[in-house]
Amino acid sequence: MITPNSGIASFLAPDRSKLTVPPEAVRIVFSHYHFDGVAQVEISRRMGLSLSTVEKHMAKANAHLLHRLRNVR
Repeated sequence: MITPNSGIASFLAPDRSKLTVPPEAVRIVFSHYHFDGVAQVEISRRMGLSLSTVEKHMAKANAHLLHRLRNVR
């Protein structure tokens, strides 16, 4: 599991504006978790989403980034 301290935030931080993970809710969840260090439970509370939805948004964002990183070569 990727956590706020695992390095992904530092990897992406120099160009945060290029984080293009549709839809916007997925970007917001990813950004709060990786850049702001907010726990998924707290993101759920703040955004009025179920924890399951937050987890699914994180999975979508991570899958999207992994796909993009694999295609960088």
